[in-house]
Amino acid sequence: MKAAGAVSEFEVGFESPCAFVPGLDPRRLFIHAATVEFTRSGTWILLRDAKKLCNVRFAAVQCKVDTPTAGKLQLPVLYYPDLLSVKVNTIARSVVPTQSDSFTVATVEIPAGESTILAWFQGSPAGNYISAGSFLIFFMGVPVVWSRFRERTTGEDNGDS
Repeated sequence: MKAAGAVSEFEVGFESPCAFVPGLDPRRLFIHAATVEFTRSGTWILLRDAKKLCNVRFAAVQCKVDTPTAGKLQLPVLYYPDLLSVKVNTIARSVVPTQSDSFTVATVEIPAGESTILAWFQGSPAGNYISAGSFLIFFMGVPVVWSRFRERTTGEDNGDS
């Protein structure tokens, strides 16, 4: 599937110092620059278009994209440092935070052509150990509590008869 609505990234470079000159309206920022340079650096697939190209299931996301040039894809998941694993065409990739509306989402670099992107939350090692320990304690404790409950209800019923 072709990336619908893909936009190009532009970088802005200034060769002279910027100056803040307050005008009559204090909310406006005035910048004086001797030269401004725009360079195209690839295709961007923004979050609104990525939602159409990605399937989200539980804590995993799978996207299939086809771009004419290498670029970046804003994944439809929030950015959490070191908690998200991403593979592009089975190769592990790192993600960077980018702003989309009022959310900080994970963005990954993608090569030109067809790509399959898989992303899933791996959790933190400490959090995973705590969760596993709580799970074991809970399920080891359920039979003990259940047997004591049965003994108590059985003992009370026999004594009342």
